[in-house]
Amino acid sequence: MDKLRLFVAIDIDREGIDKIIPLQKHLAEVLKDVRWTKEDTWHITIKFLGEVKASLLDKIAHCLNEIKNNFSAFTLELDKLDFFPDARIPRVIFLGLKECLELKKLAGEIENKLAEIGFPKEKREFHGHLTLGRIKDTKKFLQSNPKYRDMQVPSIQYSFDVKEFHLYKSELKKDGPSYTRLFSFNLKS
Repeated sequence: MDKLRLFVAIDIDREGIDKIIPLQKHLAEVLKDVRWTKEDTWHITIKFLGEVKASLLDKIAHCLNEIKNNFSAFTLELDKLDFFPDARIPRVIFLGLKECLELKKLAGEIENKLAEIGFPKEKREFHGHLTLGRIKDTKKFLQSNPKYRDMQVPSIQYSFDVKEFHLYKSELKKDGPSYTRLFSFNLKS
């Protein structure tokens, strides 16, 4: 049986990408041993579904289509740079989002609706973010960047409207992941 690696996400617009590029370039100049994400893969993941039977695709799309009617467009605002799981043992460098009740509600409804058709609920609280880089070897990163927590990071002030969310297929390739948009779900305007 064919399987697809799927996730639900929000795209950031071109203007936002153009504001983030200089930040990532700055980070790449000062931080070593980080695998930086490519701008054409930047998004805000709402729900990662993992490897899914292709036969479930229509059922997933139907659930997401029902959800879209419960939400109006909303605004997201980029926030500060941070690390997962935390700054002491970083594995992911990301750009956070300011608190947004609408995004949390959307993520919660997607979580609940997909649980009804068999997708396990995430154990961790939803934390909207845009991944800028991944750290494969934390020990090596900490040795190469002993003062990373003290670095001066240019701030980004940018808000963007969210008018839709998407179901993506992810393909892992040698030169990094490739994402294909399968379905888009427009929020009420």
